[in-house]
Amino acid sequence: MSRFSHDEIRMVHCAVWLRAAVLGANDGIVSTASLVVDVA
Repeated sequence: MSRFSHDEIRMVHCAVWLRAAVLGANDGIVSTASLVVDVA
């Protein structure tokens, strides 16, 4: 039997997905800015 409810597991899964999306977007922005600065 699981210690966590279905809602808690779902919330953690959503938080992990959101964190990955934010970090991925941040990486893309930094890479693009670096490329623009390099070209300029």
